[in-house]
Amino acid sequence: MSYLNTIYEIYNKQEEKGISFVLKQENDEYVLLFSVNENGIIFLYENIKIEKYNNHIYRTNEIDIQQDMTFEEYKVLKVKFMLKFRNDQLLPVSTIFLFCEKNDKKRIFNMTILDAIELGYNISER
Repeated sequence: MSYLNTIYEIYNKQEEKGISFVLKQENDEYVLLFSVNENGIIFLYENIKIEKYNNHIYRTNEIDIQQDMTFEEYKVLKVKFMLKFRNDQLLPVSTIFLFCEKNDKKRIFNMTILDAIELGYNISER
């Protein structure tokens, strides 16, 4: 489980926006720390409880976004993570769910790691 304590970054240089996250184990629980970077403004979300399921799958509940964050011209209100690992690697099917609103119209975007790459985001780990 060397993926624990690894920082993953999904960032679009052209749009100057992205998300970074790290999965940690504290005592017998798993927590997610993530940050939202929108136009150089970074907001950190700490100690988000994340449930571990079989086969190295982790899921959060919906997390309220406290800063301005947009996706496809929609304002992001909440996010939810589903992270899947195999052989200590983050799998492309890992998904970030974006709960959005625009002109009183709500929409949910499901963005896998593979989708993010296709949309011009770079994925890195350190």
